[in-house]
Order: sequence, then structure tokens, then C-alpha cells
Amino acid sequence: MDVIWIGVGKLGKNLCYKMVQERINVLGTLYIYDMNNSQANKIKKKIKKELNFGSVSVLNDLTDVNIGSFDKGTIISCLPTSKTVKNCIDKWMEKKENESKNGETNGKTWIDFTSGDPVEDQEIGNILKNKFGCNFLDVAVSGGPSGALKRELTCMVGGEKEILERENVQTILNAVSNKIVHIDDKIGSGHAVKTINNYLLASNLITTAEAGAILDSLDINVERAFKAISNGSGRSMITQQRFPKYILNRDFNYGYSLSLFQKDVTQALRLSQSQGVITPHMNYVKNVILMNDKSFYHDNIASLYNKEQNDNDSLDHLDVVRLIEDKFKVYF
Repeated sequence: MDVIWIGVGKLGKNLCYKMVQERINVLGTLYIYDMNNSQANKIKKKIKKELNFGSVSVLNDLTDVNIGSFDKGTIISCLPTSKTVKNCIDKWMEKKENESKNGETNGKTWIDFTSGDPVEDQEIGNILKNKFGCNFLDVAVSGGPSGALKRELTCMVGGEKEILERENVQTILNAVSNKIVHIDDKIGSGHAVKTINNYLLASNLITTAEAGAILDSLDINVERAFKAISNGSGRSMITQQRFPKYILNRDFNYGYSLSLFQKDVTQALRLSQSQGVITPHMNYVKNVILMNDKSFYHDNIASLYNKEQNDNDSLDHLDVVRLIEDKFKVYF
């Protein structure tokens, strides 16, 4: 089974590494592409050295592999946005020899691990099928970069169930995930659910931090309080994992950037607006996460977060808690 892997950022590199580690006996050739060529070479060297897998090469240009004749191969993307995925497809479209005649599928499948846009997913799916004879599944994952290495991810899959059940797809998804949920045959449904999941994450993060501020004002130990709440009806992943493991110890480094968090929350709002479902709470969450709420705004976010530069790509999504600490003058 030959694989083209596109995107080896924080999550992508761990997914790629875990796939090889778990499926080394069935992999043919692994082609890795990333806009950051040094990042691609770094994961290539790691795979070769630690896993003793030699059939891996870095693509300097995506079109070095003809996707049109990549029969029964699997293309995997893990990129910042659906637009980035579309840009990669456009590179292949520029070379007509990459196109398949009459849209014949020949078993090719594209698995997209990007936290993508459900509407853009449908356009991508149509292009891949009609131009390259390639099936498409939007596979949103929850569990983060560390979960990828531990095979503790949940996959939320949109696209035809028959495609999901194919051996090559199951081989890859089961290598990186311990729970696969088929959402719907409709392309984009997996990313839609992940978008709402991330909205709930944002909501839980904010309300938990606000709850912590109330507890702190009462001189109650926040760590012990959240330990109790984590066994009660108010528990969430935030009280059970993010606060004890990443916030209370002042680490704030989960591996999910603030810029991507803001993108996902904005996408959730756009999705709700398109359906006419507008809630006051969603607007509040958006304003806090995007720092539009002037009561949370800080002139120099970087200095508040103790980072070197005012750059949301260098900040983690958990750094939002520092804004709430600053507003209520607490320190968890």
C-alpha cells in the first residue's frame, strides 16, 4: 500500500509516525510532502532511524507523483485549512496528465485529517472524484498530538460508509485511532461535528476558567475543587485533563495553536449563521477567543502570555486562560 502524506505539522507528524509504526509490514512506499521541506526531511529521518523503515521519500513538488495513476493508493492530508488542501489539489490540476479518464476511481482514496470546512469539503470531494477518480473522506480527529502517538484518537468520519470500510482506509485509521465513528455518508459531516466539538471545547475552557476564578476568590483550592468536580455532573475534559495536566502546572503547551483554535471557533459561528441558529453564548465565546471582548483585551498579548512575540501561531489555545486570569486578577 503506497501512501502520499501531505502536512507534517504538530499533529500531522505524529499521525504519520504512528501509522508507519503500526503498519510497517503492509506499507509500500511513503511519500511525504510539506511546504516546510526541512520539517518533511526531519520526520523522514526519524522514521528511518527509529522505525527502520527505508521506503520513505520527501517530495519537493507534489506533482512528482502522478495522482491520476496512483491506483489503489491512499493520499492523506493534515493541513491548517481546507483552502490549503484545495491549493494542493490545484497543483495537480495544473498538470493535465494527473487527471483520470472519465473519473474512474480505481480504488484511490483521499483521507483528510484537516479540521476542515464542511462546505469546502463538498467542493473538494467533487473535484477529486471528477478530475482524479479519487474518493474522499473528511476525517476529523480529537485527542491532539499526544493522543496520536498513543493511538488514543477519536475519528469522526464523513463520506460514504462503503469507502470507510475498505481495507486500506481501515488499516490507516485503526493505526492511529482507538475509536472510529461514521457520522454520515454526506461529505463534510465529520468536519462539521469536529467544528461543533471545538466550539464546546472553547465554551468549556472559558466557563471552567471563570469557575476557577470564583473558587479562587472564595480562597478555595482550585486543584482540589476541580478534582471533586471531575467526579461530578459538571465534569468535562477541561476539568479532567487540561487544567490538571497543562494549566495548574503553568505549562500551557498542549500543542493546539491559538490561531487554529480561533479559526475553528470562527468556523463554528459561520456554520451556525448559515443555518440561522444564532446563540448569545456562541457570540460570547467567539468574542473571548478572538479577543474582541474589550474587557478581556490586553494591549500586549505576548507579554501577558510571557511569549517572545505577539503571534497567535506561537500561542497555545490554553493561553486564553491567562486572559481570564488577568481580568479577574487570579493565578491558578
